[in-house]
Amino acid sequence: SSWLKWQQNPDADGYNIYFGKDPDKLYGSIMVYGDNEYYFTGMDRADAYYFQIEAFNANGISPRTETIRVE
Repeated sequence: SSWLKWQQNPDADGYNIYFGKDPDKLYGSIMVYGDNEYYFTGMDRADAYYFQIEAFNANGISPRTETIRVE
């Protein structure tokens, strides 16, 4: 498991968290509303995971963060 935390964007309604086991294949996603943290429990102990986060609101989406590796 991994606790993901990021800086809150005051204009954001929520965030999309993208994840996967390869930095070029972030096919999983989680939507978080009104919070700037998420406890991710879907990890396998033997594998590294990669994450990116983007903010969204009624006007659209932000650019994604840089890819972060978690072991």
